[in-house]
Amino acid sequence: MAGTFLLGQQKERPGTYFRTEAVGITAVGAINGVCAAIFSSNWGEADKVVELTVDQINSLDELYGTGAAFLREIFIGGAQMIRAYRVNNTDSATAATVTLKNTADTPADALKISARHVGNRTFDVTIRPNLLDSSIHQLIFSEGDNIFETVEFESGGDEAAKIVEALSNNKNFIGQKLGTGGTLGLITQAKTMTGGVDPVTSIEGYTKATEALDRFNWNALVCDRDTDNFRQLMIQYAKTCYEGGRLGIAVLAGLSTPTESLADRMQMAKSINSPLVVFLLNGWKGLDGTIYDGYLGAARLAGMIAGCETNTSLAHLVIDNATELIEPLTNAELIRAINSGCLALCLNDDDQVIIDSAITTLITPDSNHDDGWKKIRRVKCRFELMSRVNRTCDKYVARLNNDSNGRSTILAAMQGIINEMIGEGKLFVGSYAALDSRYTPAGDSAWFVLEIDDIDSLEKLYLTYRFSYARRLASD
Repeated sequence: MAGTFLLGQQKERPGTYFRTEAVGITAVGAINGVCAAIFSSNWGEADKVVELTVDQINSLDELYGTGAAFLREIFIGGAQMIRAYRVNNTDSATAATVTLKNTADTPADALKISARHVGNRTFDVTIRPNLLDSSIHQLIFSEGDNIFETVEFESGGDEAAKIVEALSNNKNFIGQKLGTGGTLGLITQAKTMTGGVDPVTSIEGYTKATEALDRFNWNALVCDRDTDNFRQLMIQYAKTCYEGGRLGIAVLAGLSTPTESLADRMQMAKSINSPLVVFLLNGWKGLDGTIYDGYLGAARLAGMIAGCETNTSLAHLVIDNATELIEPLTNAELIRAINSGCLALCLNDDDQVIIDSAITTLITPDSNHDDGWKKIRRVKCRFELMSRVNRTCDKYVARLNNDSNGRSTILAAMQGIINEMIGEGKLFVGSYAALDSRYTPAGDSAWFVLEIDDIDSLEKLYLTYRFSYARRLASD
């Protein structure tokens, strides 16, 4: 007679035994390299989350104008994707425009060209013939000495209408025919688009951005504002995300210059006391003289945190293209920084700028946290495990019976993820998932426990040198 069996179980009697499994469900992989970024700029899609990939790093100026520098640092740090949100949220922001006249005996307004994005980014507009085909004219948008975009249309007739049609699907500009339109002819003296006004930066706009990001997962979060109200928003949002099952680290930075003292910055980090927040204490100067302080430093660090693998540490990692520290710290100050929950920068023996200790702001763990939550590596590793297990198990909800077979399927899925992470050098052998013996499965509920030992990096080496005045280790 046939009967059921559990995974790994061996029966005493001969016979056929069976079990069932849900098919089509596999353990999900890690989410890594993703950074959420909230910022203001003079150009680009606003009030929506836009996914940018690292292969777009050279297109950021075109996409976001003044916001490009902030986003670029995130990619340079190592992020592979940015969930970017450009803040608008104001009725006062306007798009730049220019009006072109026709070539009638009495020239009249024939075409209005508007930017599709609000902001004070300005472009010069000219019309010239295509050098290879004079029957085709080119509408050229320039920014300084650089051509931003070129749109072609057939010359002659109602050129205003033709340009409107040519811009109908353009992602940057839109045309509107005025009056009877008409032929525009060549425009060799550039006409400047004017009237663009940037959005007003407000905490309300950044709050709206956090609400839009609620639907997305990310590893690190950063914004381009340094004042305390924006910092508090990022801290609170990271906590809200954690409570809702979205696991990531908010990255903040103090200002070495001009207003925040070292003591104030340390106290700021100490008051946060959270494994969900990293606070960069001091900044650096880049090869081109750029000062990486405040949010620019935070952006680079956020990219590094998002992009690093969970089996590696950022401790003593060199900051690319950093030439000097803005604020060198003494050994005593570096120790105070660690005890205050600050991630500080220092110089290595080759005078390169490096991360001293890769830590979060947690300095006093509560009863639900151990000292592992002080380390960025271990927080990321734990978040990876929790995220993968949570997302995998969620696929099984209501698809299995609450019996031994169903619960075994859940255990097998969780153990599979654990085993993968053991093989990747993230967890110690012996980590496992089991039914929680404190509770008895009943109705539609079952309780599980995951006993996990995550691996730390070897960061502190203690060397004892023993020297002898008289030769005693070997005979002559």
